[in-house]
Amino acid sequence: MRDLGDRAQPGQISRWAPTGGNLGSVQAYLLALDLDGLDPAWYFYQRADHTLGRVRGASTGVCPALEETGPSALLVLTGALTVVGAKYHDFAYRVVNLDAGVALAQLSAVAGTHGITTRFADRWDDEAIHDALRLDPNAEPVTAVVALGGMR
Repeated sequence: MRDLGDRAQPGQISRWAPTGGNLGSVQAYLLALDLDGLDPAWYFYQRADHTLGRVRGASTGVCPALEETGPSALLVLTGALTVVGAKYHDFAYRVVNLDAGVALAQLSAVAGTHGITTRFADRWDDEAIHDALRLDPNAEPVTAVVALGGMR
């Protein structure tokens, strides 16, 4: 597992992007395709200790339009709908999508300062992503897919 650093002070919650209700609804999965130091596989960002946990081996077909351009990795964002739903009920779906938009803006700004290119998908295969990551689409809908390049 790769350590991504710990920036939080004792007693503080460390988020990589602000979220509605401070619930941390944005979940991040990385499909490493051609990254130094990471085997090709699916990884989950573990916010408690800022590491990547391996989920399973690499699979493709989740976003053909981005995959055929040869990115270093694909980033898949999902929304923790169940968590947000407990607080926001019928408004939860909107909150997880607004949170995803904020996360994408943050990602774009940070990636640009590190020379990482981002390409945002306008469509993807929800079923292939849920199958690859073994996710429940009713509890954790896909909110974005991003190709990352220039990360070698």
